[in-house]
Amino acid sequence: MAMRPNVPKYDGRIILRGLIGVSLSFSPQVTNPVTALASTNWCTSSPDTIVIGDGRARQNVDFSSACRGHDICYFTIGADKAQCDTAFRNNLGAICHQAFDSNVPLRGQCNLNADLYYNAVSGSGVVGTITEGIANRSFRDAQREANIVSTRLVERFPGVNIEQHYQTIASQLANRQANGESVTQSIDNAVSTIAANIIAASGINGQWIGSYTCGQGRTGVTLRIHQEEANVTAEFALYPLPENPNVPSGVALFRGTFDPDTLEMNLQGVRWLQSPGSNWVIVDFSGRFDSELRSFSGRKHSPNCGSINLVRREN
Repeated sequence: MAMRPNVPKYDGRIILRGLIGVSLSFSPQVTNPVTALASTNWCTSSPDTIVIGDGRARQNVDFSSACRGHDICYFTIGADKAQCDTAFRNNLGAICHQAFDSNVPLRGQCNLNADLYYNAVSGSGVVGTITEGIANRSFRDAQREANIVSTRLVERFPGVNIEQHYQTIASQLANRQANGESVTQSIDNAVSTIAANIIAASGINGQWIGSYTCGQGRTGVTLRIHQEEANVTAEFALYPLPENPNVPSGVALFRGTFDPDTLEMNLQGVRWLQSPGSNWVIVDFSGRFDSELRSFSGRKHSPNCGSINLVRREN
């Protein structure tokens, strides 16, 4: 006799709890039914893969893709629970339809199991009377956790279109919790992963405004950056500030590199596109962006110059 896999205790977060092939008396700790072939978390303690039929007619049916889609739907901000549950039942039915021909009795058995899974999350039938409160709480918790991730990302990236990341938020939380991460761990790691994706996608392209200091005093600057992987081309437009109105205007072309790992940028002057005067020279500079790519701090490479500080101009 093979030992049945262990199942974690009920934690209030997961929806299905071993409802196939076990008594309908629901308890905080249940064991996988004998039909379980794997101990995974997509369908929680209900098996991802079930055995339909017996004897020579036995056939394995994998419900994990439907369970995964249902989890992701629950974690999608603004989702409708009833629509998630209906899509879940439709996906389970499609799995049974693909597994068995219509004239095979086992399809009916498969659909009965699919109905049990659906009833457990939708509050339908006898099973639903036992699990409805748990399922509703699971949906509310999933929405709350996804909104925590969304809020933290907006705080870090005020200009981000967060709705574009709703699906990624849902997938991150569902995948991580299915793989055993705690709620807190899954939220923290989802924020870190998506933040890294936002940084990688945005790069340093765009306009950066600020000032630098050299022999002429503090001077305004707009840096227009065009980045292609590690290569950077930039137009450096200098102009007078109210505190230093006698500085002439000019535009210089720079080329250099950006390291996405260290967030360091090194730029070397190429030529004047618009010279501020015959006695002006182009001074190279380097520095580092902050972790959210919202500001840059560096220094001009000349004894007569000092720091350069820029912030990203949001569109």
